Amino acid sequence: MKMAKGGKARLSISHDYVSCLYSSSAHPYESYYKAYGASGYPPTIPPHTDLIYLIELLDITRRAQPQPSGSKKKNATVTTG
Repeated sequence: MKMAKGGKARLSISHDYVSCLYSSSAHPYESYYKAYGASGYPPTIPPHTDLIYLIELLDITRRAQPQPSGSKKKNATVTTG
């Protein structure tokens, strides 16, 4: 998905959306719900509720570029005489 400043998007997650996560040798595939499923989140979210997010990109901030590893910033000294 690409968005520009001021862009809007609608993201939805179905109440029955399940994902599998590899966690450990004891529990090789652990399933978990991305949404709240049959239990919901009482009293705020009823059971079997789809999640809907309305998103607006308000601003974009650029980060400073990291310096390559091993390079050191050198200070220059200018003398006049």
